Formats: sequence, structure tokens, C-alpha cells
Amino acid sequence: MVLEQRMVKVTLAAVVIALMVGSAYVGVAAFQSLSSATSKRTIAVSGSGSVTLSPDEAQVLVGTATQASDAQQASSANARIMDDVVARLHSLGIANDSISTVSYYISPLYVTKPNGSQTIVGYQAQHTLSVRVQNSNLDQLGAKVAQVIDSAVGAGANQVSGVQFTLSDATFKETTNRALQDAIQDASSKAQAMASTLGLRITGVESISQGGPIYPPVYTTGAQFYAEKSTPIMPGTFTLTASVQVTYSVQ
Repeated sequence: MVLEQRMVKVTLAAVVIALMVGSAYVGVAAFQSLSSATSKRTIAVSGSGSVTLSPDEAQVLVGTATQASDAQQASSANARIMDDVVARLHSLGIANDSISTVSYYISPLYVTKPNGSQTIVGYQAQHTLSVRVQNSNLDQLGAKVAQVIDSAVGAGANQVSGVQFTLSDATFKETTNRALQDAIQDASSKAQAMASTLGLRITGVESISQGGPIYPPVYTTGAQFYAEKSTPIMPGTFTLTASVQVTYSVQ
């Protein structure tokens, strides 16, 4: 009787274990089936696009440094010259909102004695203006910049800190969009080539991101001065490049 009870218990335990193992197997099988059904096949590619164009904006830094025995005289002399410079710029059609002060300071001038001590012998006033010039025609932009330099120097400016060529905000935004469109088309062409080679078909876009920030291009050129002829200014061209990363779903 005791032996029969033990056999019944062993049989029941075996049945329970078998049920547990079976349930676990069914659960694993179901999980594997679900994972296989929900996973997607994708192709990830990068694309780039470039647009070459000419600058339509330039920034010219012109200024004047004046010296005098005292600070007030140096400042007054500087102000008279800069008033003439601004008047010349206005005569070229350059408005006040395209002219701004980027630096102004008055500093003492020292002489060093044989014993190493320094003595103030005068003062220097320096005023620098930023002049913004815009023109969509490359040759006319260069000619306008040359006029700004020559007119400023003719009015008494004795400092020109080079010329920076760049793109206006509107042109930069438009060009960036064109470069991004070309980059997306490049990525699409690559994905189509990869998919067709593998016997797959593109069914959609899973994700897309820009490769990195795009900044307005800038290049600087020096200004050479000639006593009897106009300053030669020759703007070049820019190449603005954009990149994207795209992930496509395929079947």
C-alpha cells in the first residue's frame, strides 16, 4: 500500500514536470516566432550633395588710428576723419544698417627710458568700422568692395583689415536646402543599387538624419593699395556640402 502511494506520487510529479517543460517550450517557440515576425530588414546608407556658387555678401573692416599729445585731441581728430569716412560710404549708397563699429579704444603711448622706466608721451585713438556690401553679381560685388576701400582711404582711413566674402542669410538657406536635396537623392541612388543587387525591394524610409551642422562659408582676402588706381578685389567661389544618413526598409 505504501509502495503504491509512492508510485502515484512519482507519476504525478513526472506529469507536472512534463507539463512545465512543455509550457516552457511552447513559450520559447512563440517568442521566437514573434521576434522573427516583427524584425525588419534594412539598408543604411549615407549621401552627400554639393553646390558651388559665388558669394553675394562681403564685409570690409576699415578704420583710423590717430595720435595726439592728449586723449581728447586724439579722440577729436579720429572723430573728424571717421565722420568723413561714413559720409563717403553714404555717397556710395551704403546705409547706416550696413555700417557698425566693431572696436574703439584710446590708449596711452609710452617711451622707455634707459633706466627701464616708462613715460606717457601721448595717446592713440583707434576706431574700426565693419561695412557690409551685398550684390548678387560677382563682378559688381568685387567692384563695390574696391569702391568702399578706396573711398574710406581717400577720406582718411589708414587701416583696412582685409575683406571677408560670404553668403547672405537668404542665399545660405536656399543653398543649404539644395545641397540637402542632392544628398538625399545620392543616398536613394545608393540604396536602390544595393537593394537591386541583393534582389530586394525598398519599401520605405525608417529614419533620416543630417550628417552635421552646415555653416556659411567664409574666406578672407587681403587688400592691396595702389596710389594711382583702384584697389583690385577679385572674389572667388564657394562649395557648400551637405550629408545625410538614411535607413531604408526592404523586402
